[in-house]
Amino acid sequence: MSKSEDLWEITNRIPEDGPRVEYYIEKQKNVLFDEAMIKIKEFRSNIISKKPIPEEELGLESLSIVMIDYDYNGEYFDMDDKWFASDLEKNNYEIGFPVEKLTDRMMIIYMDVFGNERKEIKGRKDFKSKRA
Repeated sequence: MSKSEDLWEITNRIPEDGPRVEYYIEKQKNVLFDEAMIKIKEFRSNIISKKPIPEEELGLESLSIVMIDYDYNGEYFDMDDKWFASDLEKNNYEIGFPVEKLTDRMMIIYMDVFGNERKEIKGRKDFKSKRA
């Protein structure tokens, strides 16, 4: 078996621990439009490294960008929106966008600083109403 086949086999055995996320619709006070919210509660990078990486560097601090394709077609990702680490941190790891952008099939990609991605397919039904 080649080295790349070995790496592929090892990678496929790593559990896909996606981010722990809450999806909800927030009723805005004194504003006309409600917001769809994504609250990232927990994130952990599962990087494979020859050199040990401190656990505290594998948490939310390792989240580099979140990207959304609001109308994912099932074939390819067409980025419609993005939030970089600095924006995420500034907003307490909450992402908000107009509820009108919600569709039945959206792809959300969470990318860490090492280039690893976690992909989720979500839709309108995954966002529950919540009072502000």
